[in-house]
Order: sequence, then structure tokens, then C-alpha cells
Amino acid sequence: MKALSAGRQGFTLIELLVAVSIGIMLIVGGTVAANNFNARQKVEAVSSQIAEVVNLARNYAVTREKPAGYTDPVEYVVVTLSVGGTATLKVMAGNNTRVVDTVNTYTTRKIDIKDVSLTAVNDGDLIFSVPEGKLLKYYDVTHRLAVTRDDATDVEIRVVSDVDATYEKKIDISVSGVIEEK
Repeated sequence: MKALSAGRQGFTLIELLVAVSIGIMLIVGGTVAANNFNARQKVEAVSSQIAEVVNLARNYAVTREKPAGYTDPVEYVVVTLSVGGTATLKVMAGNNTRVVDTVNTYTTRKIDIKDVSLTAVNDGDLIFSVPEGKLLKYYDVTHRLAVTRDDATDVEIRVVSDVDATYEKKIDISVSGVIEEK
């Protein structure tokens, strides 16, 4: 056997290039995995917050709870979703003689929707009947009434990642008021 040369110190240029290349590949792979993880977490968080507010509105309808300072009878609870830089969910009480306004607001929740898109299959606000908690179709501001549940249809809200469209979460709200995240 031949003994190693006593004068050899350090690594060859090829060995350094291989080590640096492997390091770069690991860093790139880790960055991609972290971005995918963050996109998935954002979709989960936004979906969960929306489902929580919708569930809260349904619970207000079932328990007939009134907002502070609201004295009229509550016939339905309305959830409006407006989208800008944040999604604003407003939960309000209403009846067929009073137009929904800010006086009867239970809560307003702002959700940061940066890097996600929201789509609702059905137009209009979500309205839950009191005391059944069933979903009505929408609130007609012109005629100041909630459309009866005979016209109601299931509602689906989709939360999709803008970073990777394969990350999607659905919130299904059935006519019977059942709220399910998929």
C-alpha cells in the first residue's frame, strides 16, 4: 500500500464545487418546501377563520341572542363578506321590518387574505333563520326581507392559494345550516 502524501492539505477544486452544489440544492429544496408549507397554512388559517365566523352567526340565530342595544325581534342573522386587502365578515341581526344596519352588528372580523383568493359560488349574504339556524338564500335590501328557505340553495366558499392553486379549501354551508370544511 502506498502511504498518503504528508504534504497534501485541503480539498481539490472539484471536491469544493461538488460540496457547494449539494449545499445549494438543499437550500433551494428547503425554500420551495417552506413556501409550499406557508401557502398551505395560509389557506387553512383563512378557511378556519371564515368557518368560525359563519358558525358563530348560526349559533346566534339558534340561541336568539341579540346584539347589545338591539331591541327589535331577531328573525334572522346575516353574514356579509366583503373582500379587499382583508376579508371583512360582519354578523348582524335583522327582521323583515328593519333594514340591516350597523346598529345591530354582533361583530366585525377582519381577515388578512394576502396570497389567497376567495370565491363564493352563490351571490348574496349568508342568512340564518331564527331559531332553526337554517340557511336562507339572501337578504333583499330593496324589498327589506329575507328570501324564504324554499328558494335557498347550499353555499360553497372556496379559499385558494395565490402561490399554488392546488392548495384549496372549501367551506360548504347546507340549507339545513350545517357548516363543513373540506
